[in-house]
Amino acid sequence: MDKINEIDRKELIEILEDLVKTITIMQTYNKDFLLHLNAQEAKDWLAYLKNHTEKDELRALVKEISERFEYRFGDEVESSDLDTKRVRLMEKFLVKSSKVLGLSPSLTERYRDNKDGSIFNNDHSYWG
Repeated sequence: MDKINEIDRKELIEILEDLVKTITIMQTYNKDFLLHLNAQEAKDWLAYLKNHTEKDELRALVKEISERFEYRFGDEVESSDLDTKRVRLMEKFLVKSSKVLGLSPSLTERYRDNKDGSIFNNDHSYWG
């Protein structure tokens, strides 16, 4: 099996930990059900990544997160810096994962070219 480089895996875990912390802070004052779902899934993603080291397993996780992002969690929950951070952390995870997996090599150029700094189109469909 093809293992994830330990340095890359650690960075991906840190991104998800930051996502969980950000959502937890948001939940102290925002009881939106969508935010609750995002918190639960982010905790599950983090636990999954901590317990899996193979690239195929990361690929499955990336697929799940990108689908959730596109259809559920990519939309703004509230107008705040924390919510912007929440969305950007999910994007950051997807960009880093794509690099680790060798997917869409021009993704980082596209990431920089999008005027709002996002890797997604305005309708949250993935560029790749």
